[in-house]
Amino acid sequence: MENAVLPGYLTEKIGYAYNAGAVPIYWGDTTTVSDFFNPASFLNVADYMSPETAATTAVQIWRDPQKLQRFLDAPIRVNDRLAEYEAIYTEYRPWQEPMVSALKEAFPDLS
Repeated sequence: MENAVLPGYLTEKIGYAYNAGAVPIYWGDTTTVSDFFNPASFLNVADYMSPETAATTAVQIWRDPQKLQRFLDAPIRVNDRLAEYEAIYTEYRPWQEPMVSALKEAFPDLS
């Protein structure tokens, strides 16, 4: 979960979940995360009526190997936009530079 739902705000947290081999359960800016990561590869809390419904769905997926495998088999990334994101957001928001660096480290092929 991100610290806030703000347009353009994305941290390295989803990357850590992917690197651990998990299916991320994401709460944050849907547009920004979907610009970089394939929505078929993570659970987006915003897609559900409540966080409880999202959690129930996550448990159901975890208990069903076929459903879980669909998430694990889905390509993680959508495109190579991290360099563009870095150029736009760190120029005006220097506080995001550590986040971009962490994402680049976690996903060097997004750079």
